[in-house]
Amino acid sequence: MNKPLIGLLCIDRKDSMSPDICSYIDEKNVKYLEDAGAGVVPIWINRTADYYEDILSKVNGVLLPGGAVYVNEHDPARLDLTNYCVTATLNIIRIAEKLHKKGINLPIWGTCLGFQLLVLYTTHLADAPYGTDVRDKCEFMNCFLSVEFSSDFRDSRLFADLPVEIESIMKNKPFGHHRHRYCVSLKTAESFNDVWHILAKNEDAKGLEFASIIEHRRYPFFGSQFHPESECSPECNKVKEFLARFFVDQCRSCGNRFESDKDERRHLIQNFPVTISGKSTVRVFGDSVDYRKNENLQIFPLKSL
Repeated sequence: MNKPLIGLLCIDRKDSMSPDICSYIDEKNVKYLEDAGAGVVPIWINRTADYYEDILSKVNGVLLPGGAVYVNEHDPARLDLTNYCVTATLNIIRIAEKLHKKGINLPIWGTCLGFQLLVLYTTHLADAPYGTDVRDKCEFMNCFLSVEFSSDFRDSRLFADLPVEIESIMKNKPFGHHRHRYCVSLKTAESFNDVWHILAKNEDAKGLEFASIIEHRRYPFFGSQFHPESECSPECNKVKEFLARFFVDQCRSCGNRFESDKDERRHLIQNFPVTISGKSTVRVFGDSVDYRKNENLQIFPLKSL
């Protein structure tokens, strides 16, 4: 497959956006995948299980991006925000697991929030009582860091063929953009080491060690606490390119297809305009967007953000 199509999950709108906006996609994630040779299909939030069954039968992989939404339903900081992307992620993971049992490997990469939700819904942490946020709180971070690899990090699909040059950059240069206040501590990760292989770690300003790169031991699921799509130095771009190409190549092994070229074109991210929100370049969507019903996609009218 020359150009796999990767589903990119929408994230619930930021509180700085117009209330008429339901969700958005950060353009950096689109470019990250396209530069590695993939096409991008937005995956909507707040849809039925049947919708996710349908779209996941057509795309060749899924990227679960970062975002600022609440996971704990009792979080007082939620204000008027929604967390439909959390429920959508659960649907996506369960369907991918079911497809795997049928011999269909649907790779998933989780970044930051997506990373945390991948861990949550594939381990015993999913059994936590309602209203419990099982993620660990770390010191707020907005910085670039190198990583400390685990001793057996090369015993993995992700890093088995990691070039020595890129290994050195990852160990010695601040390549990974950490922008988060929650993490998965190594202590927490010890409880599901039989499910996830922790490949690298970092620590916050107070010395809390947390998992920063992981790989599922059974499914083609991968994750990073940092944002590999973020802009970085030319040298560190080699890491960004390696991670993106690895994931896109994984997606090439999935044989899912759209029913026709016309159907495929109607789903592509290019059908939706780019706009500016603060310092971010994004594509935003409203509840009226539904490519299943629109013969000629009706683009959601954008308001000032």
